[in-house]
Amino acid sequence: MIDSEAMFNSNGHKVRLVEKGGRERTANVILFQSEWDSGCNEACIWLDDNVEPGIVQQSDISSIEVLD
Repeated sequence: MIDSEAMFNSNGHKVRLVEKGGRERTANVILFQSEWDSGCNEACIWLDDNVEPGIVQQSDISSIEVLD
């Protein structure tokens, strides 16, 4: 699991994200929510990738790389 600081730093950027199951996605992070704000009891990011936009929880992310 990545730390929430890496997720916070991706806010507003295009990222390459790898989920725990190995699925790779390239998307824009449009919102970061801390564990206290998300309602998920963990940090979350909101993605806009024109394929499957939505929320990804911290525990589901293996790695994240800012591309821009």
